[in-house]
Amino acid sequence: MSFSILVREHFDSNPERADSWEKVFLELQVVLAYCDGVLAPAERMTLSLLSLAKRDERENRRLVDRLIRSIESDGLEQAADKVVSEIKKLLEAIATDARTALAAEILRESIAIVVADDVISDKERAFIAERLAPGLGVDKQQALDLLKKASGRLSRSHAYVERAYECYLMLAELDKDPPTLNTSDGDQLPGFLGAVDQFVLQNSVGSSRVVAYYLGALGGIFWVDEYKQHIAVLGQLTNAARELRKTSGVDGRLRAIHHELGQLRNRGVDAHGFHAVTRHVTNTLGKMDGLNEPQRALFRDQIAPALEIDHDALLQASSQRRSMIDLHRNLTGQGRPRGDQDEQSQRWWQFWK
Repeated sequence: MSFSILVREHFDSNPERADSWEKVFLELQVVLAYCDGVLAPAERMTLSLLSLAKRDERENRRLVDRLIRSIESDGLEQAADKVVSEIKKLLEAIATDARTALAAEILRESIAIVVADDVISDKERAFIAERLAPGLGVDKQQALDLLKKASGRLSRSHAYVERAYECYLMLAELDKDPPTLNTSDGDQLPGFLGAVDQFVLQNSVGSSRVVAYYLGALGGIFWVDEYKQHIAVLGQLTNAARELRKTSGVDGRLRAIHHELGQLRNRGVDAHGFHAVTRHVTNTLGKMDGLNEPQRALFRDQIAPALEIDHDALLQASSQRRSMIDLHRNLTGQGRPRGDQDEQSQRWWQFWK
């Protein structure tokens, strides 16, 4: 549930009160974006876009810009105190039962916003537990418990991406063709595009497109802002995965992944771990340029069973959905030959220049 839905659900019959809540929720999102100490360029753009969905776009743009200037000039403390105080005042005007329910929803939605970039910093944790929760009238321990659950989900989410990346590395090492880069003509691309190409070449990991997908899955929607850091982390993961496979082999590593996901399901921690890893693996397969026969055999005979994927059902489903056409081509050996992409898909990176 988003803040905008909360407003419609609780205050749709009272436009004046709805406007007050809309305003304070927008301010809270600005504070949440800043409470880790920095506001990335992509976060700033997102905050600007938030105002497009509000009742008065221009007024809300002014509100966001004014609050950002205030925080950058005077620091976060004053703005945070003001926002929490306004929320507390608005809550006090609501009946007790509704107030308790709404406060809990605000807390949950705030935590969801904090984890949107796939990180919970100490500053974010402190703001939620020590400032926002008391202002909402929520017990600090309840806030810490919710943060702990969110942190656990985040850790598992990262682990699922890592397991899928391991499967991709197994497939990539069976590819004898040159790597697929953001540029195919030797141009030196700027910024993160060139850095991804360099990573692919140095680590022999097959495809810049796939690597960018995993950087986004691991680093969150703002990974580009700190791409050097995220690429370094992916390099460490690549080395660690290869060391594990060197020790146990492909079969042993896939058995270990299956056991890990099975234990999470059997202990009631997460029944959807297999599905989460499968989603990343199938996304990967759809982004590869074409699978050779050894790669298709590895996926069909070893990776798919380890992840409890019904290969025949996946083939059928991918044949019936246009959005999965590339996945179907790759699974059947009908992927487009390298160099056969049209000019637009091959030059997508020009948008970033």
